[in-house]
Amino acid sequence: MPLYDIRCTGDCGKSEVFVPLSEIDSIKCACGKPAVRLVSPVKTIGAVFDKKLSFGCQTKKSFETNAEYRQYKKDNPNAEFLNKNSKKYRDHYDKVRNHCDAQAKKQGFRDHEDRGKFLKKRKHTANR
Repeated sequence: MPLYDIRCTGDCGKSEVFVPLSEIDSIKCACGKPAVRLVSPVKTIGAVFDKKLSFGCQTKKSFETNAEYRQYKKDNPNAEFLNKNSKKYRDHYDKVRNHCDAQAKKQGFRDHEDRGKFLKKRKHTANR
């Protein structure tokens, strides 16, 4: 079911509701009065520079404008910005995680998360 922004024709104000597509023409507010569907702002995909665009973990760079970002990509054609959904990132993440799990198992832990919990607990008790 889609999520819609609505405004009550009474005094309830704005809210969000899940409504089946078949009932889109008869949306009602929680108070029971008819509601008007609002047009919401659209999320953009890509670089939007109301704030600095920072690739600190990958290049230690920040870009103030789209032009700076495009120029950097032009000057560095081999530069690649990965996101967490890309196959290359996931493959690298899985490789590192497997390595950490193997190291933790060598140390007698179930996996690296178990080791992390142990170290956190040890640090917490040492600070008392």
